[in-house]
Amino acid sequence: MKKIFFFIVLTVIFMSCSDNGTEPESNLKIIISPTEKHIVVESIAIFEVKIENVDNLFAFSGEIHFDSTLVELQTNQIIVGDFWNVNPLIETIIETDCLNICIGLTQTEDPDLISGSGTLFSFSLKGVNIGQSDITLSNIQLIDENGSLIENFNEIEISNSILYVESE
Repeated sequence: MKKIFFFIVLTVIFMSCSDNGTEPESNLKIIISPTEKHIVVESIAIFEVKIENVDNLFAFSGEIHFDSTLVELQTNQIIVGDFWNVNPLIETIIETDCLNICIGLTQTEDPDLISGSGTLFSFSLKGVNIGQSDITLSNIQLIDENGSLIENFNEIEISNSILYVESE
């Protein structure tokens, strides 16, 4: 009898300590896809930056970092993704080991916001030396039409990638 009582008490304690909050979890994600890619030297790898479960997005800005001793950015292959419902404005600044990118809508009298999931943009890297380069996102901003961070921005999940450059 004591064992059953002890088991019931443990079950009650465990259930009362579990996190069953009433607030919905944010599923806002930004993903570099694929998460891992293998290429040979002098080959090109194409990556997509995808967003999931965003509400009321007006503009994106961020930095893509990579190891410039192993890969080089193909500047003519930065392409706006299908997520934007109109032709957005795009600005890029290319540094030795970083792509700074900003994509945004043009302000109109109507609501100019996008919600849902899709590809923000794609970019290409060429393998120039054998090795492994992390492909990482940083300094991300997701802005609504009023110039504020979108809702749930502080709960964003970011998934980076790795590019392996190998010999033939």
